[in-house]
Amino acid sequence: MKIQSLILMVAFVFTSLSFCGPSAYGSPAATTTGMSVKQFQTFASAIPQLPGDIQAIRLFRTGDSGEMSVVIATYVTPSDKASGWRLFVFSPSASGNGFHMVWKSGKLDYTFTVSWQGALKLFGLTEGDGVVFSGCAPHLCGGTLFSVLLYVPAKRTAFSATFDCGKITYSSGLKSPENRSYKEDLEQLIHTEYQAEGGSASGC
Repeated sequence: MKIQSLILMVAFVFTSLSFCGPSAYGSPAATTTGMSVKQFQTFASAIPQLPGDIQAIRLFRTGDSGEMSVVIATYVTPSDKASGWRLFVFSPSASGNGFHMVWKSGKLDYTFTVSWQGALKLFGLTEGDGVVFSGCAPHLCGGTLFSVLLYVPAKRTAFSATFDCGKITYSSGLKSPENRSYKEDLEQLIHTEYQAEGGSASGC
């Protein structure tokens, strides 16, 4: 979906329950206050051209300020050599006039290749909402080879975990003691995803 088309569907988006709470893991922020249609129109008209088509959008709150940020998932089709999923996070600018990009994932690993719009969810962190995205490797879904990404707004970075036939590999940043809680969160998310995938690991 092109950026300009977002403005035309704003009214629909803001009446969709899949935009926040019911599609979330954990215990995201309980408030139902979101972003006004006018604010979202401003956001949609100002963000840069992104690779691929927009597949999903989530609003989430960050830190004690409770400011509203936006995460977008895009997908470049297999016909393009840059094929794959990407995530982009935008937060309000310091001036309060508009938004700016604060993080982007780059092309996600092939273990995220098979995914869908509903895989972009919220997750309750101690310091506010986190963002989760998951997917599995082609022909190896069903709990065999899949990955989960957890974006932590307070650090403006993401951590990931990959499940491969019963073995879990974590991103290097989770070796630090200060990130122990995020490793525990990912362990929980991997377990949840394994159950959702059917928990068979039939391809091993």
